[in-house]
Amino acid sequence: MEYVYLVASLPALELTTAPRISSAELLASSGGVLRPDHREDLRAVLEDRPADVRAAELRSYLDAETQLRNAVASLRAARAGAGYDAGAHPTAGFDARCAGVAERAMELDDPRERELALDRLRWTLLDELAVAPPFGFQAVLAYGLKLRLAEKWAAMDEAEGLRVAAGISEAVLAGSVA
Repeated sequence: MEYVYLVASLPALELTTAPRISSAELLASSGGVLRPDHREDLRAVLEDRPADVRAAELRSYLDAETQLRNAVASLRAARAGAGYDAGAHPTAGFDARCAGVAERAMELDDPRERELALDRLRWTLLDELAVAPPFGFQAVLAYGLKLRLAEKWAAMDEAEGLRVAAGISEAVLAGSVA
């Protein structure tokens, strides 16, 4: 219960709703509250550098995230008739949900829905990370990662996504992309 005040003062987050706080605001508000090493770990999370986090509290989430990415990469490789070596990205532990969610997500035709299915699992994993100990550093890290997910969804622009997809399709059809 190291960071009760900080965690309790943070606004609620929803995956597909624009957050009421930014990553920069979270980092600034934690300045006088977090220990220096914890603040640097939070900064790494907010700057999308989770591998730079030294806190062991994040290990279970990072392992599950790697399992999820390995499962998606393996399924994509199988679709393309290529091999994929999951051993190149090893993990400790095992979360059976990762392979199942990845498989169901990759069956979806809509890339946005596919990404949403994967991010919903990430959100659930972060909810689980945040509960023990309550109001501890794990909760701060989980909030930071959930904030990044919410920011990602808030920044999505469907029209821009369609333009990028059309450009990729045109390049593939023209033979300029392998």
